[in-house]
Amino acid sequence: LFPHEAAEVEGEGRRDPARNYPAEILEALRAAHDFVVVDTAANYRDSNLTAFDLADLILVVTTADIPAVANTARCLDLLIQKLEYGEDKVQVVLNQHDAGGGPTPDEVAHALNYPIAHVLPRDTVTALQAANTGVPFCARRARTPLADAVEELAAKLAPDGVIARPARPAARRFSVLGLF
Repeated sequence: LFPHEAAEVEGEGRRDPARNYPAEILEALRAAHDFVVVDTAANYRDSNLTAFDLADLILVVTTADIPAVANTARCLDLLIQKLEYGEDKVQVVLNQHDAGGGPTPDEVAHALNYPIAHVLPRDTVTALQAANTGVPFCARRARTPLADAVEELAAKLAPDGVIARPARPAARRFSVLGLF
């Protein structure tokens, strides 16, 4: 789907207003794949609410800064209280956690009055390298704190044995820019 086609799926440009195109797309993906991951925008449009309804698990990703925690608290109130999703369906991921300073995961959980299910460390070098090269850090098989934490998260979420941790790659004699 390209941005200019979005109105055909949701909104005034929808070809058939009676159809729920996001639900049809997600159901087709679910039928064809073992796992479907939907990275929604931070809003409550119909397509996002449809994705939430069809999800087995919703991961709410936050950081430990005060505005993010306040927004996450409002999000959790909407998901748990108003939309009545069970707490087994909604998990909070604390992203960019800096063990050297700032609130701890326990302090964030206390502020949210909700448990933190997963913690991803701040690893700016790894994240920027992946963004700038277009190569996902887990695909590089590099052993970094962030890659390890994401693989642990995937292993927690997937059924036993589905996620196999890659072996540490052999040392390389050289590297070429963009190929790590």
